[in-house]
Amino acid sequence: MIVITLNKYTVKVKAILLCCLLSISCMLKATDKPIIKIETDGTSLIFQVGDNGRLYQRYLGKKLNHESDFAYLPQGTEVYITHGAEDYFEPAIQVLHNDGNPSLLLKYVEHSSSRQNDGSVETVITLKDDKYPVTVKLHYITYAAENIIKTFTEISHQEKKPVVL
Repeated sequence: MIVITLNKYTVKVKAILLCCLLSISCMLKATDKPIIKIETDGTSLIFQVGDNGRLYQRYLGKKLNHESDFAYLPQGTEVYITHGAEDYFEPAIQVLHNDGNPSLLLKYVEHSSSRQNDGSVETVITLKDDKYPVTVKLHYITYAAENIIKTFTEISHQEKKPVVL
């Protein structure tokens, strides 16, 4: 017969280790769903990656001053709706691939922000289809003092034959 004895310090250490592991797990899960803030002096545009890997607009309006406010925002709607998935209401893009398939499902890959020479800030969000080599880059350029957000989209593909947009 094996007898295991635990003293109160061993139990405390194990409890602390368990709490640390749970905290790290939660932090890693949170980084899977990044929040993207695009802001001027008076306006916030907030995006977040959903559990499904797609990008959603959570907020557009008066500037939010505290990140704790983000927890109360609804998920919102998908930022760049594609034809051929679930929502056909007003797709931003429809692609006919060279194999005849009209579906496209864009998922978040990465984002970056950089200050431009004129003082504006450009944020680029990259989305890609996980089945076809199609990339969409959403560009947002903010002019803080003027309270302006300018946007444009860059679409590219690496299919062997032309696609129809």
